[in-house]
Amino acid sequence: MSDCSVYGSCCSDYYAYCDDTGNDSADTADSGQCGQGYVVNCQGGCTLSSWVGDGVCDRVLLCPRFDFDGGDCGDSADTGGYNDTDTDTGGYNDPDTDMCDETMLAEFTGLAANNLGLAAWQAPLGSTTEEEALGHSVDIMGCGSENAYYYLASRDYVDNNSMAGLQVATIPAMLTTQSYLSSFGYNADDITVRLVLHDLGTDMMNYDWYYSGSVEQRYYQGASVYIDLDGVPMLVASDTALEFSTDYSNCGNRHISGMTSYLWFENIANQQQNPVAYAVGEAMKIDFGIYNANPQIIFEDISPATNGGFTNSDREGYYYDVLGTSLVVRECEY
Repeated sequence: MSDCSVYGSCCSDYYAYCDDTGNDSADTADSGQCGQGYVVNCQGGCTLSSWVGDGVCDRVLLCPRFDFDGGDCGDSADTGGYNDTDTDTGGYNDPDTDMCDETMLAEFTGLAANNLGLAAWQAPLGSTTEEEALGHSVDIMGCGSENAYYYLASRDYVDNNSMAGLQVATIPAMLTTQSYLSSFGYNADDITVRLVLHDLGTDMMNYDWYYSGSVEQRYYQGASVYIDLDGVPMLVASDTALEFSTDYSNCGNRHISGMTSYLWFENIANQQQNPVAYAVGEAMKIDFGIYNANPQIIFEDISPATNGGFTNSDREGYYYDVLGTSLVVRECEY
């Protein structure tokens, strides 16, 4: 594993990824995305700044940028807390102040009506499909309680009628991929994405999840993201994490959004057996390589599907529509 000479582009372990925001130095630098008193964590989400160096090893701060949670997660070469190498003080992802540019590489569709989207579930006592696990319960002021689903994946993981979780709609900034698809007689919507089984780990408060104000953050971990061409596995990003945020400020209409960790893709298509999938996979890697950062999947809106409850193979869960979902790259100057 090499040092991150270019933020977000060096390795597949999301704990070791460097900062893609430039907002290390002070809480005020994070006002654009996270608000006063928060920092942009190792996954690009928001975490209370008071968690750094508070004596508890927080998973989302376990990276060199925060000196492994200010030393809470063990020794590191730099023990001074926040690094002071970043000078920009503007809002997150504001090209004029923070000097960060966002490029949308692909747009996705993911509706349950088309057998796409996400699935989240519990594995109750006696389950033989996954390890028995029930997610934590959160008492939400004015809204009652919320039981978190312990497991999460794309719909295809639990539904034999589904082939994927996301289907590409457009690839506006992937010109090499567009050319290769056209030359082989494929379209952008022949590309799909699967998220293999993720879970809440120890499901420990202030480590795998936290609740502050009206917002809960959950961190699912431990699996892979696949990109397929017409059902043939093409690229994989291993050791990924998923961060989901639920805003309960409106109890009857809660808002869920999320993102993956940075995705470092490898081509897994067999060049002899599936030469087209291999070639398109290489084209996608060329398009990714144009940018000085690795891509992330951003979920703008995750909504419970109509009549989305399911019970099968010792699972009890729900299907979710994903709206406004895209593959993006965020590049920052320092």
